[in-house]
Amino acid sequence: MVKQILTIKVPPRPARILYIGSGTTTPGITYLHALQDAGFNIYHVGEGSRQFDITHIPKKPFIVRTPTGNAHVMIRNLPLKALLDMIGYEFDLIFHVQDWTYFTDMERSPIPYFFYCTEIAYTFIHKSVWVVLAATEAIKQIVMQEAPQLQGFVYHPHSVLMGHEEVKFPDMKTRTNSVFFAGEVYRLGELYEERRKVIKFIEDVKDASIHYLAPPGKNPQEMRKAEKGIGLLNSKQYTDFLLESKIGINIPTIGGANFRDVEVPATGAMLVTRRTPDMDMMGFEDYVNCRFYDTPDEAREIILNGYDPEIAKAGWELVVRGRRWFKHQNPYFLYRGTKANKDQTQESIFELPKELFESLKPVLENLKNEKIINDFRYLDSITKLCLDFNSIDFDTNLQKVFQTLGFTEWAQAGHTIYHRIKELATLWNNMLGINIPKKVFENIPK
Repeated sequence: MVKQILTIKVPPRPARILYIGSGTTTPGITYLHALQDAGFNIYHVGEGSRQFDITHIPKKPFIVRTPTGNAHVMIRNLPLKALLDMIGYEFDLIFHVQDWTYFTDMERSPIPYFFYCTEIAYTFIHKSVWVVLAATEAIKQIVMQEAPQLQGFVYHPHSVLMGHEEVKFPDMKTRTNSVFFAGEVYRLGELYEERRKVIKFIEDVKDASIHYLAPPGKNPQEMRKAEKGIGLLNSKQYTDFLLESKIGINIPTIGGANFRDVEVPATGAMLVTRRTPDMDMMGFEDYVNCRFYDTPDEAREIILNGYDPEIAKAGWELVVRGRRWFKHQNPYFLYRGTKANKDQTQESIFELPKELFESLKPVLENLKNEKIINDFRYLDSITKLCLDFNSIDFDTNLQKVFQTLGFTEWAQAGHTIYHRIKELATLWNNMLGINIPKKVFENIPK
């Protein structure tokens, strides 16, 4: 948990942020555009920047220790203090999305510095950083051990770029690919050994669309050829292939989760992936909004069984809008979400056996007497208990209902970039007194 030990006056203008990260590749370009769209004043330092492009600063080969052995990467070193002096502006905070840039300063930044660590293969945190945002739980645990000097650690999982216009579930009728995968299967030591096993096992499935590069040669600068499909995809090709596919498979490394786990369901495809602590924390459940496998055989069997439209739709809802799942000591309870009825009243739906309804009646009557709910009714035909709420403060009422019924709450927001920007803006407001622009909330898909 981040400690609130700073006292900084709220700036009378939208926050001025020094953004460090790529302006050409994900996730850097995604956060850059989303922060700009949210109303923050952004000064961009990084590849593709119009203010300060750092591609003229050469990268140097560097060997890093990964959980499965050493790996060769290319790192760009420079002093943060020199960069700040060169720019000459005053900033309220620094937000750095990992981009293989390493600041060599041995002292903490004079400006609050938030670093988004997305690569488990490279978790070295330089001394300038104040707070680390970890893309996976595994990264968070490593950083907590390797950088105890930090002020805070925040779990900040991957997101997907979604527009804030009206969002609709994609049409699935024209999809021709049975399963899709594109990505790296060879680099970073043995980190991708399990991925290679799974991909080799499913790449001959009928109508599969699989794409990856050949192993790297001795020269790290050498261009690699495609071994399967067209090899390396650009962002448009990647999106087009996903939109043409019924199933998207992911083989996460020990890092826990990655972009595919949100990108696949965001396009309406059914996600097939490994179960990890991150997937549980993000609200994914087997047979509900995705399919989990443990072995290559199981992954192949799931794919051969085909696309399940209900699972795909539930995954899309989780990523785009967010859903709330609640556990109960009685396994027959399952909370399925909310909708507005014909009177525009929020309605919460529980699935439960009919025999449990009678025991719930006294509790529900109390909630009605307390004016927490308008009404409750049991639908025999589909075994669902519907609760109608009478207040615009829906989340508070829903939590009260669950607590009264004995539920343990696990609420989960959506996984779009706009949900992540809201989390960042709230963190910055709580720690630094940064004003949150109204567009931060307006951009979240409804």
